[in-house]
Amino acid sequence: MSMADEVSRRLTGLYGEDPATARGVLHVTATWRAPDMTLRVIRVGPESPRSDSDGFALRAARMRADALLTTGKILRDEPDVRHLERDEALLAWRRERVGRRAQPRTVVLTSGRELDLGHPLLRTAHEPLIVTGEDGAAALERAALASAPRVSIVVRSAPGIRDTVALLRERGCESILIEAGPTTAAALYDEPVLVDELLLSVYQAPSIAEELVGPVFVSPTRLATLFARRSDPVRIDEPSGSWSFSRWVRR
Repeated sequence: MSMADEVSRRLTGLYGEDPATARGVLHVTATWRAPDMTLRVIRVGPESPRSDSDGFALRAARMRADALLTTGKILRDEPDVRHLERDEALLAWRRERVGRRAQPRTVVLTSGRELDLGHPLLRTAHEPLIVTGEDGAAALERAALASAPRVSIVVRSAPGIRDTVALLRERGCESILIEAGPTTAAALYDEPVLVDELLLSVYQAPSIAEELVGPVFVSPTRLATLFARRSDPVRIDEPSGSWSFSRWVRR
């Protein structure tokens, strides 16, 4: 079995098929099923429950994308986040199954305030692009010339997650992975809905620490109305506890 075959096998085990050739706006999120049955986004932190399968799902999703859309807040909250992939199996799968050779482009949506252009994600990213408004652009451009000459900056009159998705589509991106916080990503579920595919990881523990409980995610009832089909949830027991994984597709 080749390295790409092994990635396909693992994805099929999670979602019933290998989604390598699917295109569109992709969202990966990890949630906790609360006692009231709502899904709550899990906040990222040192004490967050870990799942090897969830981590693999995110990295594979990155390898499907032309652009990885994140935010300045994610960079501030996650100093160790990286987009550069070095795993040979995932890179082989990207080349052979997805049909992409270059690493996906990193795109950061930001107000421009307190954005560290020396962040490891920007230093290691492929063709990093910053999307911001007029107020933040001048300072960022001066800083970029001094410390991050590889970074390109685009100024938008009304920067936001939906506007940035439109920008990337105009630039020819067929697949866009959303790596934003729950408040920012929620705007993509407003009508008209922009998320074409959701990879949903659900932590099944009866409780988690209060500081790890984030906002309520889209309800399962509404998800069922937004997406045309869902894979059968696959339950996996990991050292942190039991998780389930499903793939929701709009078309």
